[in-house]
Amino acid sequence: MKKVGLITRLLCLLLALAMLGVLAVSCAEEEKKTPSTKEQSTGDSTADLDENGFLKDDLPEDLNFGEIVRIVVSENQKDQVYSEELTENVIHNALYQRYLTVEERLGIEIEWKDMDATWNNQRNTFFQHIQSTNESGDAYDALILYNLMPGALAAKGQLDNLGDAPYIDLTAPWWPDDFVNEIVVNDMLYSLVESSSTGTLKNLHGVFFNNQLLEDKQIERSPYDMV
Repeated sequence: MKKVGLITRLLCLLLALAMLGVLAVSCAEEEKKTPSTKEQSTGDSTADLDENGFLKDDLPEDLNFGEIVRIVVSENQKDQVYSEELTENVIHNALYQRYLTVEERLGIEIEWKDMDATWNNQRNTFFQHIQSTNESGDAYDALILYNLMPGALAAKGQLDNLGDAPYIDLTAPWWPDDFVNEIVVNDMLYSLVESSSTGTLKNLHGVFFNNQLLEDKQIERSPYDMV
């Protein structure tokens, strides 16, 4: 079976794929944690930014796996995660370019597998498939699924603990603090959600307020605090 190291290193990039839930599939072999030696960046120094103004990752510059990485994605959610070709959709083109960049950065080829992994209709069938591939030594490297899946798969012993993974810096700004803090159970972390999936973006909400109205009503409290 593939070592945990390859699976988990793929999940720590600033360039990480947009995910609803990224689940490292359980494997028999373990690899020691290799913590990053780079201090947490504050984002204030331009030395920590690339030519496009994005915060740099802290992975070794010569990282090159030379492997095919197999990722399962739920069919009804794949358009939130990746695009197979350039289109007229600006967001999908950004997803397409991003996973090409990940491939180049890590020296990998991503092999996508679309599956019906809906919670209501295909949950048991999908779980059986994941278990059989794990047991056969042909485990997937990552799963991108509906957010109810991680706990159920972890309870069945099908996922690795990402808390023991090398290179993953959970204090990095692209891993939401609230999610990381709340999802850890007995110091175990089986899934990650980063902050730039199209599902996250399309569900953003804005709140507008009228400064003059606040002044007229003599409301002294900041509307930001009230929200």
